[in-house]
Amino acid sequence: MEQRELTLDNVRTLTRSEICGLLAIGELLTRYDDTPDGELANVGILIRHLAFCLETKLSLELKWPEEDCAEGEDDDPGPEDDDDEGEECSKN
Repeated sequence: MEQRELTLDNVRTLTRSEICGLLAIGELLTRYDDTPDGELANVGILIRHLAFCLETKLSLELKWPEEDCAEGEDDDPGPEDDDDEGEECSKN
């Protein structure tokens, strides 16, 4: 699997699978945080919020077809789902 740095210059090249991966990482950190002060959960929430915002912004700009991350493992661009957090991001 190829690793690449996420920058403002290449954010529009993210695939649907990469955004789904960010959502999954954020969910895991949030769900399984066992630190006393909840630091990992806070990081997970920030990662999920970033992924929702990216998904919303890119789906609007690139007119991705509506799909769910759970439906496939391919690298075709597409939004994760319509979520209230994503709608909040589109207002910014």
